[in-house]
Amino acid sequence: MTPGVAKVVGAVVATVAWEALANTGSGPRPALRVTGFENDEVVAALSVLQRLDREPGVSRLVIKVGTKSPVAGVPTEYLLREGQTLTYWRNQSVPAIVLFDWDAQRDEEGLAAVNRLDDMSLLNDEVGSDGGRFDLVNRAAWEFAGGAGEPPSRLAAVLSAVRETIGAGGRLSLRRWTAYVIAACLRIQEAPLRTPDVVERAAAESLPELDLFPDADLFASDAAARSRLARNVNVSRGNQPSGSAISDDDLLQRIDGAELSTSSLERFELSDPQVRERMREVVRGGGAAARAGIDLSLWLELFERRAERAGLGQQVRASIVAQAEHRLPEFDELDVEAGLDHSEQRAAEQFLRAEPPEAMRPLIETLPSALRRRVEKVAFPDSQIEPDPLRALLHALSVLDDGSDAVADLRFEGPDDVGEWSRWLFAFLYGPTLVGVREGAEEGRLTLRIDDSLLDAGTPPELTDDSEFDSSVAWAPLRLVVSISDVGVRRFRWDPLATMGLTAFAALVVGYSVTPGEQFDCDLEAFFEGLNDPREWERTSRASHSGPVSARIAELRAAHLGSWSAGINADSLDQYLAEWEPILNGARQTLVPANAPDQDLEAVVLTDVVRLAQSRLVMLATHPLRLRWLARHLRRMSKLLVQCLTTGLDLNQENNELFFEWLQRVSPHRTPPLIVGPDETVAIAVRESGGHEEYVPLRQNGRESRDWLAAVDDAAVEELVKVIASYVDTYPHKLDGLSLLLLDRDGTPRLPLRLARRIRTRLPRIRFELLVLTDPAGHHDIIRAFDAEFADDEVGDERLLPDVQLVLRDWVPDTEPNLEPFKDRVDLALAPALFGTRTTLNQKTRDAAAGISGSYDPWLHRSTHDIEETSQNVVRAMLPGQRDPLLETWSTLCVRQDAHSAVAPQATANTDYFEMQVRFDRHQKLFRELHDVAHWVVTLDAFIGRDQIDALDDKPDVILVRPGVGKSEAYTLIVSSATGRRFVVQRLIRKLQEIGVADSLSAGATAQRIYEVGRNVVPGAVLRALGLGRAANEIVGLVASRFAVAQQMPVRTDRPGLEIWISFDEQQSWFGRSQRTRADLGRFLLTLDEDDEVRLEILVVESKFRQTFDLGAAEQQLDRTTELCQAAFRSGDASPDDREFWLQELAAAVEQTSAIRQTGAELPARRCLDLSGESPEARIFGALRTGQVALDSVQGVAVAVAAANTDKAPAPSVLGAHTLIRLNQPELQTVIGDLVAGIDPSENVTGTPDAARSTALSAPAKAGPDTLARPTRVDRESAPLHAAPKALEPPTVSAGLGEAELKVRYERVLEVLREHNVPVVPANTEQWLEGPGFYVLRVAPKTGVTVDRVVNRVNEIALALRLPAGQQIRTSLDRGTIVFEVPKTPEERYPVLARDLWEICPPDDGRLIVPIGADIAGQPVQLDFSSPDSPHLLVAGTTGSGKSVALETILHGLTRYPAESLRLRLVDPKGTELLDFEDDPHTDGLIGGDAADALEILEDAVTEMQRRYELMRPLRARNLVQYNQAVAVQERKPWVVIVLDEYADLTSDPDDKARIEALLRRLTQKARAAGIHVIAATQRPSADVISTTIRSNLPAQLALRVKTATDSRIILDEGGAEALAGQGDALLRTARGLQRLQVAWAE
Repeated sequence: MTPGVAKVVGAVVATVAWEALANTGSGPRPALRVTGFENDEVVAALSVLQRLDREPGVSRLVIKVGTKSPVAGVPTEYLLREGQTLTYWRNQSVPAIVLFDWDAQRDEEGLAAVNRLDDMSLLNDEVGSDGGRFDLVNRAAWEFAGGAGEPPSRLAAVLSAVRETIGAGGRLSLRRWTAYVIAACLRIQEAPLRTPDVVERAAAESLPELDLFPDADLFASDAAARSRLARNVNVSRGNQPSGSAISDDDLLQRIDGAELSTSSLERFELSDPQVRERMREVVRGGGAAARAGIDLSLWLELFERRAERAGLGQQVRASIVAQAEHRLPEFDELDVEAGLDHSEQRAAEQFLRAEPPEAMRPLIETLPSALRRRVEKVAFPDSQIEPDPLRALLHALSVLDDGSDAVADLRFEGPDDVGEWSRWLFAFLYGPTLVGVREGAEEGRLTLRIDDSLLDAGTPPELTDDSEFDSSVAWAPLRLVVSISDVGVRRFRWDPLATMGLTAFAALVVGYSVTPGEQFDCDLEAFFEGLNDPREWERTSRASHSGPVSARIAELRAAHLGSWSAGINADSLDQYLAEWEPILNGARQTLVPANAPDQDLEAVVLTDVVRLAQSRLVMLATHPLRLRWLARHLRRMSKLLVQCLTTGLDLNQENNELFFEWLQRVSPHRTPPLIVGPDETVAIAVRESGGHEEYVPLRQNGRESRDWLAAVDDAAVEELVKVIASYVDTYPHKLDGLSLLLLDRDGTPRLPLRLARRIRTRLPRIRFELLVLTDPAGHHDIIRAFDAEFADDEVGDERLLPDVQLVLRDWVPDTEPNLEPFKDRVDLALAPALFGTRTTLNQKTRDAAAGISGSYDPWLHRSTHDIEETSQNVVRAMLPGQRDPLLETWSTLCVRQDAHSAVAPQATANTDYFEMQVRFDRHQKLFRELHDVAHWVVTLDAFIGRDQIDALDDKPDVILVRPGVGKSEAYTLIVSSATGRRFVVQRLIRKLQEIGVADSLSAGATAQRIYEVGRNVVPGAVLRALGLGRAANEIVGLVASRFAVAQQMPVRTDRPGLEIWISFDEQQSWFGRSQRTRADLGRFLLTLDEDDEVRLEILVVESKFRQTFDLGAAEQQLDRTTELCQAAFRSGDASPDDREFWLQELAAAVEQTSAIRQTGAELPARRCLDLSGESPEARIFGALRTGQVALDSVQGVAVAVAAANTDKAPAPSVLGAHTLIRLNQPELQTVIGDLVAGIDPSENVTGTPDAARSTALSAPAKAGPDTLARPTRVDRESAPLHAAPKALEPPTVSAGLGEAELKVRYERVLEVLREHNVPVVPANTEQWLEGPGFYVLRVAPKTGVTVDRVVNRVNEIALALRLPAGQQIRTSLDRGTIVFEVPKTPEERYPVLARDLWEICPPDDGRLIVPIGADIAGQPVQLDFSSPDSPHLLVAGTTGSGKSVALETILHGLTRYPAESLRLRLVDPKGTELLDFEDDPHTDGLIGGDAADALEILEDAVTEMQRRYELMRPLRARNLVQYNQAVAVQERKPWVVIVLDEYADLTSDPDDKARIEALLRRLTQKARAAGIHVIAATQRPSADVISTTIRSNLPAQLALRVKTATDSRIILDEGGAEALAGQGDALLRTARGLQRLQVAWAE
């Protein structure tokens, strides 16, 4: 039993009884019987009643206990006497009586009429009421647990939610409920801070007191809490979650057979056997004690088994019943259903080969295509559909080749009468190429034999007009077999219909003709499907040619296509291209429209282009630009095949599969990127298939169109699903309920359905809600499609909803969607092809000789390039980055056709091109709102990349960047989050404290810093740390390792180049399977040598972070990774065949890194070494794309971190072929200290790094909080606010609020926000901090909570903190938190004394520095007049703000310098403010009193400034300090400080104001180096006094309290000073930022 239950129950019983009986009015005598309570509970109740009954002024209450025996703690007058019973006392005439059961009563019937108060009725009467008795329990339990004051308001809300569910059946025991509440209160008291999250966790963990399972996810969602409680009640009673009964035997079977998720076991730190044994103990009757060791989430996994889907055989049967029921006996006779159910290859093959009855199609053809493919996959398990049979053949030969001489066969497998047209098309497309390969490899190791039917295209099969053409038979997939004798066999299938448009290509060559720009009223699919029937191929179009150029092109086209009847190869295609290009170049010279359409030009650009429905255009595969790519492809594949057969392919043996995957991704997509059509149509490429390219209007009739953005291909959808799977891996509990928001521009079922289908395939156990924002016109079709797809899904007994829930919401694309309903409910927001909608298309021209050097390869390179990436937008030129005369000519003709003229009529030889600007800045609001709604935002866009997101002012964290996503690598995928920081930082704090490198004071700032840097070093680890706490080790270790390597093995900086750091975790595809061993990081140094060649140096880094020294498998990981890099990038004669591909991969990896320039201290992933100021990036990227990179070296280094080892680490040593660097705790502390201090690890490194590589890490003194808190190196020239040697001592008297009071106020703020439904969590560090005049409270908003929602509650917070009238709370953002700066009342404040500042901030002979106050942490704030950031000062504040005190403190601080080193020139119009300095030896002359005096002083200062510069010039002295060092003592010049107090009075006359401002402008712009400085002070901070000119020339501003935000903006250029507390509470702004301080008081 939980301690204290009896005491609290007794107190509650006594209070309820007393309130029911005492002080009753007239009426029947009240009586109450208390029964069913334990003896110790009765004793506790009597004790409370005795005290209440003795209070003066209350009626006497008769109390009787049903026993005659003495009881300890019970007064004897309460006991029965001999012969008395409780019934006896019930019948006595007394004002009120309460009877307590104790012994068994013989007269039970006599007590039946007395009102009862028992354990079950006391609370159940309250269920559904206002809960007064529950509040009584809460208060009593809180008091027992040691809580002060009222219980947290969140506790009442949480307990109310629990008891409304638990007590719904009227069976809530007071004793059990009290035990539960006490347990929760005790847990709350154990926490250092009573936040709402702590309260919720305590309530969830205490549920075993109610005979329930603990439930860590109970309050993850308020809406789901009651549902989870209901399920908890059901399973705790031995039922299923739905409440249905289940036997113990069934439960035990489930326990034995359930697949418990690894993520849940790791989350609760339990092993699989432990959990199962605990579960069995629950079933065996272990009760609450057994349940306490198992979280509800684990128990519910017993019931997550999905209903088994029908086997393959059952699905085939069901399909036959639905499609051709009369053929069911035929299927049964085959007797293959059971075999298909078990995926037996024999049964599937038998089903495929079954002969149908005469005049019937095979049974396999009656099945839907998806089901048919499943059967075929079972029949041919090593066979898959390959769109490119040449690539498939190359792959098969590479796998089977064992290095010996042998014969390789390529043959067709299957009936001769199936796929007759497929074999013809195969021979037509690939036969000539394969013949050339066979002939080219005649002398090779491998002899290639090819089935003749695959080589001889000949004449197409004959057809008659009246014969039936069955495309599924004629174009059936070919099963192709590649074998090498005595080695093995590989199979693949080639399906002409699987690649849309292949048959259309054959049709166009054989005889199907179209006119330039011909219109077809159908979509692309229907156009191609119509050409599946060869009888439609004989189509001759008769169109008169529009001009001589188009006529020549048409004749050339007909001649060449007509000669390809026996098939195509690279030579025939290149010959056509070689004759076409001169004609096109001639057209460029002659077809120059003169502001009018040119029909000949139109026909040229529309040849091999057709128009489809919805103004779409298609460039056919027979267009020479498309054929150029095909020729390169056939030639490249032919070369690789010949080499494979003759000598074998030299591929990267560490991962040769990636090469073949890359070959499969190569396509002619976006070649060319734009075409033009009628009606001023400019269309952009959106889809490629079968060599054809579909284009969608980007502009038509002068209007921009955005429809082209809707298409997202299947490969891109797969990438979206991968991110969803990563999210579920990071947050495993989301398998039980994931919420996805999809913004779909398309408005059709296509994208939502493909997405849902792929999610179900990849994550079969998941339940998810898909919220689709799309055009309402498409809602009906989407619903129908989902019903058809998921209608057969079964909902288990324990589930209330189906696994896939579709929610549609109206959204008209290009309008602002309403995201407000989705706040706090979305896990991932998916934004595919959304942010590139705001585009502008411009016509540009350039010199024909201009362009980036380099050879353009259409098979390899992109057809566009970004010529400018602004901070927010992208400008893309629709030409390749390399010179390509053919595409430049084509572009020029298209622009002229669109503009009806040359862009520059006077320069017709120029290259004209389109330039597209994508305006991401128009979408920033939507982008931010998505981050307010969702935990992760997934952007899939062809234009928007990492640099645009990184450039946002309030950018989210970029978790993952993956360029080249989708078919033809058309998109960049970005995963970003605005909510992950606090989770990771909190884990880093715990890790830093655990390993002893940071204490509680410094851990917060250190964790923040490691997080910031870690995003550059290991973004993948940051992603994993959002859900898996152990990734914090990885982040700390890798950041420290990266820093140490940069120090010990710096890069050479004597050449221009790029230093790139790549996390190999982000390049898992480089290493094949993800579980294969690899190192952590790679440093790729790309430099330009003296001959302008690009050199590559690679350093591979493996980090081992342990408590003690442990290298693990570091050497093996380094071996494999260095070998992979060496094999992939080696150059010269020994370069591998896939080297070009690996350089493309490296270029893509470099593009993933942020191009935003950062200092070396940030450990950026990309650092530009631009010695001459000209960036080498373009040159290096060009070299990577063209393969012109030479490898110099590949090295490895292991960094072993032993966090618990306090000994000094040894010097770097050797680990096999690699370097070993060790970091023990002292070195780790130093590295982290330097990291936090902003030290650049590569600072002062020049030349080659050989010497540094042999230098050991020094182990300085153990770092503590001070070491981590400030830099060890300070740029004194540029740092106006110097960190003091130490902080001010806290007040020794009872000044200030103290920790306890600050904690109470902080909890009060959290409760206020919770009460107003503003979810926040405590900040990771410095949750509260007290200063002299104000204190700071920090909170972090939860996922989806905007800053405005928090800040808008500032008045409620002020009310809760009981601020006096006139005081305001100032808010700001800092390090991912919202900061409330709360002013103190006068009695709460304590002063900052100037003498204390002066003791720890002595004068600096080399600089003019003065301490002016202390910040909230007690650190002195100093103003450096010698710094260019703060040479002159403006002081402003209203009466009573402390302006005069501030000025006096500054001047007294300056007079600490010797009089010969500092002179003061003062002007005081009041004549009272600066009297203390009238006789000061530092003051020159009399104190001025009016504008004339001010003018005289300023004019003298200008003269003195000019004179000093004349003296400094011959000595080449840059400032006064250097001058004084160069001359004799008697010639030295002092600093001069001019003070203009009451500046408003001095400038009240317009003429005086103009003259004073002119002189001030000269001084403030030039006088700093001469040692002359100006301070202007005023009590009237109005626009007519402080002009913009004055403020801009006084770069340091000290603002004390002012009346309005307008006054604040006049001083600081922003609000905030109006919320200051007065009495020296101030804001100091310099070029380094804004800082709040308390001005010191000079006694």
